[in-house]
Amino acid sequence: MRSRPRTLAALVAWACCFAPVTQRDAVALEPAEQTVALVIPEHAGELDERARATVGAHLQSQRARVVIERPARVDGGVFEASLRYASEHGAAFVLWVALEEPGPDADANDGGAFLLYVLEPGAQGLLGRRVAISRDASSAALENLANVASVVTASLLEGDVVGLVPAETLTPAQEEQPEVEGPAAPAPPEVAPEPAPPETRQPSAPERPVPKDDSEGDDDAPMRMGLSLGYTGNIFASGIGWQNAAALSLAWLPARGAFVSLGYDLVLPNSVDAPPASFVLRRHPVVLAGGYRFVITRGLDIELGARVTVDPIVRVSADDQVAPVAERRAVYVFSSVAPTVGVGYQFVPEVRLGLFVGVDAVLRRTQYSVQLPDRRAIVVNPYPIRVIAGARLDFSFLRARR
Repeated sequence: MRSRPRTLAALVAWACCFAPVTQRDAVALEPAEQTVALVIPEHAGELDERARATVGAHLQSQRARVVIERPARVDGGVFEASLRYASEHGAAFVLWVALEEPGPDADANDGGAFLLYVLEPGAQGLLGRRVAISRDASSAALENLANVASVVTASLLEGDVVGLVPAETLTPAQEEQPEVEGPAAPAPPEVAPEPAPPETRQPSAPERPVPKDDSEGDDDAPMRMGLSLGYTGNIFASGIGWQNAAALSLAWLPARGAFVSLGYDLVLPNSVDAPPASFVLRRHPVVLAGGYRFVITRGLDIELGARVTVDPIVRVSADDQVAPVAERRAVYVFSSVAPTVGVGYQFVPEVRLGLFVGVDAVLRRTQYSVQLPDRRAIVVNPYPIRVIAGARLDFSFLRARR
């Protein structure tokens, strides 16, 4: 009878010790998160930045840590650089997105191609995929590239790879050999980019950042409208000094870099005290402007333009003061034209900060004078040539439809 309780106690103690050991073993068997290095070198234009955003968003759906590199230049070739990035980040594999410019004999709709290179663990070379870019549908090429990258990542994480060919076959030189006989003829369809098959789109479809609406136009389509808020200053007349104004304008953007705007400058009233007369001048400049912006580097541009200003000026005299005798009318309309030059920085496609200067030639102006006992004195003499300067924040909207 005494041996049975001792046996039960031993079994209970053994079970209590066994349970936590099993739990620890189960946790240790969970797979560790792998690292994927995505390399997209910087290029002129915006395709590289859009590729980074689109491909990076698609890779977030994979069970891996994604490290993005944006080198300004590549030393030693894609293969050697990929090995360095894999070693630096401890990456399981490297995805490299290169941009191929269109050739000299390309047609008007050929925008080049994306070249997706893949470095597998322990590989002696690169595999890849070529995705063509159409000038009218670069967004479709970006989506195709992102889908291919997502499927390749998923398959490599599972220990396999699909849809890739040796990197040497991606170069355009392979397409310039029409004399190759027989079996070589089907090679271009395999190398040339085709719409991703349905199974390649399926894994990444739920992870697209923003569902597209055809009514909003393509992402690379130019903007059509703009709104500007800023400051404009100029010299107006002797005795008054520098004029400050808050500027507001609405612009039409007929093409990339070109603009035509109509705006209004809110100028503070100017008091003129010239005994025996005192009065206030209130300006209401309406400005028609236009110009073109030349991009010199990423985000930075130079603007050449012109302004035509119609400036109604209202004279308000005090009730107990003598009005200027030489100018009996209360409203005079000035007009001027000015060439301008400026510089701007495009933070994002929808927002730009610009600075400009110009020389304003007055086409029509009027002097203000008062009659003294012995003579007539000019109290306000507008300058025939004026210096103008300003700063503005430009907002673009209403993207064009394809």
